[in-house]
Amino acid sequence: MVVKKGQENKYLGGSHQQQKNWEVFSDEARRKRKQDKKIRAQKQNRRSPRHR
Repeated sequence: MVVKKGQENKYLGGSHQQQKNWEVFSDEARRKRKQDKKIRAQKQNRRSPRHR
């Protein structure tokens, strides 16, 4: 890939693609995914029929 000098660290693509990249690769988004996963697991455990 050839990039203009000085543009090496800028995001490629439009704003929508940049948002998707942020959601996938940023540390904050990674923490949010892990938190959401933990919440889903807690909900799944509450619905578990083993207590019946």
